[in-house]
Amino acid sequence: SEWTRSHELANDKSWQTWSLTLDRATNKLALALPAEAAGDCYLRCIVSRDGKIVCAATPIRIAETANAD
Repeated sequence: SEWTRSHELANDKSWQTWSLTLDRATNKLALALPAEAAGDCYLRCIVSRDGKIVCAATPIRIAETANAD
């Protein structure tokens, strides 16, 4: 329904999406966030390999950056 789609859009905002290919030795990943990204949110991760998919999410808080003006 239209209400369901509206609800999904209101609660599924993304600040950034990345698609990366990593080698087997990678065990850390640093991601640059846009300046407007701040507050309570979820970090979601979807990993696929050999046709298998794993999804995970965790709540995080992104601190507001100080304005450099």
